[in-house]
Amino acid sequence: MLSPTAVVAAQLDALQMNDWPDTDSGIRTAFLFSKPYDCENMIAGRAISNVVFPSSRSGNKAVQAIEVMATQKKGEEILRPYVFTFCLERVDVGPYKGCWMTVGLRCGNYSK
Repeated sequence: MLSPTAVVAAQLDALQMNDWPDTDSGIRTAFLFSKPYDCENMIAGRAISNVVFPSSRSGNKAVQAIEVMATQKKGEEILRPYVFTFCLERVDVGPYKGCWMTVGLRCGNYSK
């Protein structure tokens, strides 16, 4: 199974190449890592950059803050830093058992 850091890195890699191989493929990949509501009670289902801040983990919950450099508007050349915190949970039962999945994303560093 992937660690929380690897889950975040996989999503960032996909989003960085969002339109490869198809339009919005990166967004679709990121959503595959999202924890479905009530997935512990499902009977069947599909198991499915650089990280600059350390992750914090407690039991089946983890947070991972990342910083990305991006332009504010499409077509601009000036890059600026943006910080986001991924909130993850490890699923304990059901078809996603043992998988770390994203349950939230916030602007800013909340990993401390």
